Amino acid sequence: ADVQKRQAYYQRPSPQAYYKRPSQPQQSYYQQPQPAYYQPVAPQAPAFRPQPAYYQPAQHAGVYSPQVPPPASAYYQPQSKKEKGQDLSKVPGTAGVDYPIYHSVPDTKFSCSSVPAAPGIYANVETGCQAYHVCHDGREGHQGASFLCPNGTLFNQHEFACDWWYNVNCAEAPQLYSLNLDPVKNPYSPKPKKEDDQALGPNYYAA
Repeated sequence: ADVQKRQAYYQRPSPQAYYKRPSQPQQSYYQQPQPAYYQPVAPQAPAFRPQPAYYQPAQHAGVYSPQVPPPASAYYQPQSKKEKGQDLSKVPGTAGVDYPIYHSVPDTKFSCSSVPAAPGIYANVETGCQAYHVCHDGREGHQGASFLCPNGTLFNQHEFACDWWYNVNCAEAPQLYSLNLDPVKNPYSPKPKKEDDQALGPNYYAA
């Protein structure tokens, strides 16, 4: 029994058997990564380039300046020479002999300073009464606003309108200028009221 205890004692592992020397650390070498260079990709042009949606005005060589038409006249405008001529085949008489055919109002001795009333309308005897003048406040000049009756017609001073030439006695027109004093005849004079006519009497305008 002592022999077995002795053998068991000597068979016990030594303390060094429990101690294990640490192994030498292995050296690890860090390898720095290689730099990566960015290669940009060249942009490719799109296959379709849309047009802008906003309005692009056309380019002009010069500055645009609109043409402003002249102000329209409040009176009758006779036809100019460039317009198509009037057909006188159905007008009785001979043009230029029985009646004048002016294309524009000529300069005559007529003057609004010698008329009995203004505003008023007066035939121009020097033009054979084809021309007539509207005398007002002098804004149109010494002859006032001048107009022409159509070819074949003359200004009838008695009627204050253009009439066929054979119905007009142009020579008596100056004696009828005083009709412009009659507010009933003169289209530019204010018309009297009915009670005013009755108060003045029927012989007022004949005086």
